[in-house]
Amino acid sequence: MPMYDFECEECGVNFEQLVRRESDIPMVTCPACSSARVAKAISLPAAPVNSAMAMPMGGGGCGVGPRCGKPWCQRTG
Repeated sequence: MPMYDFECEECGVNFEQLVRRESDIPMVTCPACSSARVAKAISLPAAPVNSAMAMPMGGGGCGVGPRCGKPWCQRTG
């Protein structure tokens, strides 16, 4: 189920909406003003996540020095 970006032509609010089928797009309404006058906006694809950069392998520390603030950081000094 794709997530689409929309812009309300009445109040100008930008919002995202989960749409099950392309044919359901005309039924989307603005969450702010309930207007049915919405337009599908141009959206960028999500940036890919490199899992190797998201968390160090083995869950170990990521070097020496003070804690980096990441939840998995095991630095002690």
